[in-house]
Amino acid sequence: MAKNSPDFIFTLDKDERIIYINKIEILNLEMKDVIGKPVYDFIADKYHESARDSFKRVFKLGQNDRYYSDFIYDDGTIHYFESRVGPILNEGIVVGLTISSTDITERKKAEEELKKFKSISDNANYGIGISDIEGKLVYTNNYFASIHGYKTGELIGKNLSIFYNDKQIERVMKLKQKLIDEGSYNAEEVGHTRKNGTMFPMLMNGITINDDKGKPLFMATTAIDITEIKEAEKKLKESEEKFRNIADQSLLGICILQDDVIKYANQRMADINGYSLEEIMKWLPKEFYKTVAAESLDFVSEQAKKKQLGLPDTIPQYTIQIIKKSGKKIWVENFSKTINFNGRPADLVTFFDISDKKEVEQNLRESEAKLSTAIESLPFPFFLLDESGRYIMQNTNAKKTWGDLIGKTPKDIAKDEETLSLWLSNNSRVFSGETIASEAEYNINGESHYFIDIVSPVYIDDKIHNILGVNIDITARKHLEQELRESEEKFRNIADQSLMGICIVQDDIIKYTNQRMADINGYSLEEIMNWQPHEFYKTIPTESLDFVSEQAKKKQLGLSGVIPQYQLQVIKKSGEKIWVENFSKTINFNGRPADLVIFFDINDKKKAEQRLKESEEILRATLESTADGILAVDDRGRVTHTNSKFADMWHISQELIEERD
Repeated sequence: MAKNSPDFIFTLDKDERIIYINKIEILNLEMKDVIGKPVYDFIADKYHESARDSFKRVFKLGQNDRYYSDFIYDDGTIHYFESRVGPILNEGIVVGLTISSTDITERKKAEEELKKFKSISDNANYGIGISDIEGKLVYTNNYFASIHGYKTGELIGKNLSIFYNDKQIERVMKLKQKLIDEGSYNAEEVGHTRKNGTMFPMLMNGITINDDKGKPLFMATTAIDITEIKEAEKKLKESEEKFRNIADQSLLGICILQDDVIKYANQRMADINGYSLEEIMKWLPKEFYKTVAAESLDFVSEQAKKKQLGLPDTIPQYTIQIIKKSGKKIWVENFSKTINFNGRPADLVTFFDISDKKEVEQNLRESEAKLSTAIESLPFPFFLLDESGRYIMQNTNAKKTWGDLIGKTPKDIAKDEETLSLWLSNNSRVFSGETIASEAEYNINGESHYFIDIVSPVYIDDKIHNILGVNIDITARKHLEQELRESEEKFRNIADQSLMGICIVQDDIIKYTNQRMADINGYSLEEIMNWQPHEFYKTIPTESLDFVSEQAKKKQLGLSGVIPQYQLQVIKKSGEKIWVENFSKTINFNGRPADLVIFFDINDKKKAEQRLKESEEILRATLESTADGILAVDDRGRVTHTNSKFADMWHISQELIEERD
């Protein structure tokens, strides 16, 4: 039996000498070389101590023991052995030992490989779990255990269902069946539940470990927490939704141009051009150039090409005319720059219709030209003083009569104290709200001239800013001239149209704002984003507060009966009030309704409209104040202005005269 045993079997006497051995041929020795020899001659030195201790325990206690060692065969290979030591008893006394040494080389190698695998697996930055076919866990690495809130020791023997709630387990069971049927699955997103009940997503791969006959014994999975990836996807989706909400609501036309093809356009861009979105998105390469007026085509195509290629030396802002589908030309302000779109450069184009602005500017120029012509055509001196009492405007007749007055005061030009006293008194009364008409005698170039001086206040927003006056020379003819009014300041050119101010309000807190919104309100972005709930209402004047707060509340709650567009004044940080055009609507923000607010600064437009009205009033007041009958016609022979004196002279109503050619 010992001869046929797969193990090495030794028998030792009390002195630990060999008295029997099987398989001596494997050692390539003869019996005489082994029998009677100390067993330590055949045990490597490094194992002597562990073997001796094992022998002593058996001799002393009479119980089985074991030790481990290795042996180098003649072919140079190392074999590892587990040696089991038992007592040989004679009447209850240990008189010798029997040693059975099993070759565990293959097991040792497997253990080493397993040890390497475990070392790598335990320290992997992804989860590894192994369970039997029933789902009982036999191994998890540190990542897999800790990501679920456990220690590895807690999980061995537990069912893998410990990682899933009732809703998640249904999908897990389907994947388990797929694994058994097909042998693997790849890149499956699976919901997991931590020990504390919180849920998170993992991306999983699975394989089966089969026996020699292909029967599944174990299920092995690798998994990685994709919470951050899912959050990034969510934020990207929210960002895209925010952009589309803003773009769809924006008064700006927005499009993205790549390879001379419109890759994206919003509804406003379609509206400005007079096409439908479907038409625009079907345009062939370069077809969009048909909307550019011929005089701008070379410039626009060069700029578009550079920005689509990401080249330098581009012009980010310019004004051009475009051709609508109807053939009508309109003015637009264009802002464009290179962006990265789908991994390649593209041209982001934003523009808005400034036709109204151009029309207002033209009306202002025409009004100023009319006013200037009317003032210059007066047959008597005209002057305008500011609040400090300095002359800021005069016509040619005033210059001929009094010399250059600009920048001077009455004290600088009065010929004597009596004249100065009269002028200062008149000016003071007029700045108090009076209109004065009086006769006066002046010595001009050594000659006496008689004038009717008419001096009137100029009101802007119910406040006197200037006084204007005329000196009607009645020395040669006694008639009154038209009283003139001139606005305090020249109409300013409307500033280049800027982008809209944009913000999102939720729970009465500014959740998002852009730089233009900060600029319009005169605050920094940091100040606005740190405002407490309701604090933004400090920018709303008292007269509009109830209306604005009601609208904001409804839109934040997603209620009906709202007004999407209105004009109001806002109070800047400096205390200044400005007019804005408000476009606002309910949007979905972070899963809840919010108020998307877009501001358009229309302060300049409001001022321009007011000044245009004031200019017309100045002209009409001037014409009406004169004693002469006056009729003004345009280059087409149409009556533009007349005064009541002219109507009285011709015994016809002033309104009927102005209706005639």
